[in-house]
Amino acid sequence: MRTLAPIAQLLCLLAIATVSVEAARNFSASPVVVPPSQIWEGNDGSWSTFFLRLGNKLDPIRTLVSTSGTYVVAVLAQACDSAEDKNACAEGRGLTFDPSHSSTWYDQGFFALDQQNNLGLSVPGNFGLDRVGLGIVDNPDLEFPNQTIGGIIAEEFYFGSLGLSIQPTNFSTFTDPKSSFITSLRDDGAIPSLSWAYTAGAEYRLTKVPGSLVFGGYDSSRFTPNDLTIHMSPDSSRDLIVGLQSITTRDADGKETTLMSSGIFSFVDSTLPYIWLPREACDAFEKEFGLTWNATLEMYLVNETAYKTLTERKPHFNFTIGPEKEGGETVRFDLPYDSFDLTAKPPLTSDNTRYFPIKRAANDTQYTLGRAFLQEVYLIADYERSNFSLSQCTFTAGAKPTIVPIKSVDAKIITISGPDPTSRSLSAGAIAGIVVGVVLGLLAIAGLAFFWTSRIQRRQAATDPSHPGYSEMEDSNRPAAAEVSGDHPQPKTELEGSLLAKFSNKPPAEMDSGNNNQPADGFYSPKAEDAPQELAPEAAIHEMFDPSVYREMADTAGTSTQATRAAASRAVESRAAAATGRLDTIEELQSPVSSVDPLTPLPSYSEGVSTTMSMGSIQPTLFTTRPLAPTSEDMDKKLPLDEQSSEGPVSQQTSTQGDAGAVAESNAQESPPAAQAGTEALTSPSDGQSPPEEPPPPPSSEPGAKQ
Repeated sequence: MRTLAPIAQLLCLLAIATVSVEAARNFSASPVVVPPSQIWEGNDGSWSTFFLRLGNKLDPIRTLVSTSGTYVVAVLAQACDSAEDKNACAEGRGLTFDPSHSSTWYDQGFFALDQQNNLGLSVPGNFGLDRVGLGIVDNPDLEFPNQTIGGIIAEEFYFGSLGLSIQPTNFSTFTDPKSSFITSLRDDGAIPSLSWAYTAGAEYRLTKVPGSLVFGGYDSSRFTPNDLTIHMSPDSSRDLIVGLQSITTRDADGKETTLMSSGIFSFVDSTLPYIWLPREACDAFEKEFGLTWNATLEMYLVNETAYKTLTERKPHFNFTIGPEKEGGETVRFDLPYDSFDLTAKPPLTSDNTRYFPIKRAANDTQYTLGRAFLQEVYLIADYERSNFSLSQCTFTAGAKPTIVPIKSVDAKIITISGPDPTSRSLSAGAIAGIVVGVVLGLLAIAGLAFFWTSRIQRRQAATDPSHPGYSEMEDSNRPAAAEVSGDHPQPKTELEGSLLAKFSNKPPAEMDSGNNNQPADGFYSPKAEDAPQELAPEAAIHEMFDPSVYREMADTAGTSTQATRAAASRAVESRAAAATGRLDTIEELQSPVSSVDPLTPLPSYSEGVSTTMSMGSIQPTLFTTRPLAPTSEDMDKKLPLDEQSSEGPVSQQTSTQGDAGAVAESNAQESPPAAQAGTEALTSPSDGQSPPEEPPPPPSSEPGAKQ
């Protein structure tokens, strides 16, 4: 469990980092402006459309905007199968889409469109999931797979539409909802917040002002701001509800007439162009402007007489809107008659016919302010704050778009304070950079913590018998720490394997613990440096001795003499003779062995070596552990080769060469240059040099004899 704890912490930090990076990317995203097609089309008026691209081939279509829709509606190619001119039919409906030509289409079946159900419209559609791209130009950053598409044939919705609502779509179960298009944009980090802004455009203004659609922001050059903010309705299917308190008309001469005095709650929806009003309000319009109700079409038609009256009077229609049906803060919107002067075309009517875009509502659920209203009104919806706003559109020749992002509610604005009492906010890019930097710092700290924790646990496994990774060795086989005199600095007890390999022609030797059993799988076997080991007298010499680390030891009592060196050299020489059957030639020692004081500290080996190495010289600095005292048996006894173990000759021969080389190097300080050259020749073959030639056999095999 201890091992899993740091891993769990690291995973938590990684999860937080992922969320932070994703949030930083979302906060730094810019609004997406969907360019209009520059084409004015429709069978119920002249409307500004927008390009979408569908399927794996990204076939282009032109659509209207549905502020209440939750998915893309496309006209299917089958809608023009019965037309005499299929190309003209497809062009007249904003181009068509054929799912059978898309390899990425995932069919979901036939369902009724859930748009305008309250208005009595029930249009079937063939639904599926496929790729959707914004705009006519290929842009991988604005292409989103697995988007819900409803294919239609019926003419009730003559053009396709791009839904702006955030509500997901459920086909057969509520456990697998499909995200709306704007939600996909937000989840993909393409826009800074779950918001949009839209106005339908006005063909009659200036030189045809096209519609404007912005995801994650708004175009401040297209409207006059006000202080009216309305909270969204809890009914997700009719969330953009406003209080329409009154409607009046004002002629060019200033005469004003009230057309509706009692307030109603009305739904703002651009799917269709019509404005559904109570019957009393419709009768007032009919009487005031000489309109004719067509029961078959359920539309108010404008004949030539009525049209002449309207163009002469040039009326403006004033809609007073607020959060409530009456009272409170309100805004008055002015719509000229041009915004209501629409033309119906086949197949909606038999020929081109002017009509007035108001309709009689059957009940209060049908009160709607449609697309005709949004020609003069700019609508901003912010789903993260659950509010929206309506503003009067402005039409200024040559005005350049000014896109303003709508920040997410999760984005924290960081301010910088200075001597100036005013402060300024960091840009989105700077905020994202700070967040990413913090995340990377957390990841670095987490990695170091994990490494350090693992290292501590490994050490605990090597020393704590209760730890699961502890290597179960018998106490008798576990070497004890070396005992060192208090007069000497305490070193480690084992030579580094890498150092041995560097100065010896055999691989680093390992200590024989007496227990050759391999550790069980899943358990940690402690390294030699984790637990100090004491060397046995013989095994330590054969396994650990190296010529490059044998040095003379300073006499702490001030009695370091040449006799000490003589005793050490004779001891090593004796062992070399015992291993090889002969004595190597070494430098003549200047003091007899009989002068050795038994209390004099003898040379020793050590692991604590700091060495500066070049091509023929080794200058070590060493720390000592314990002396290698020669015994009388070592001086007199010569072991025959046949008494050694099967592995003995190899290891002893290597050690012997090391002994001789170490003695020669230890005497190099007082030897002539020739002796030092002989010492330098003892270089490991692994360093790229050939091993030294063996010296001629000594004239005498007696220990201590002079050469």
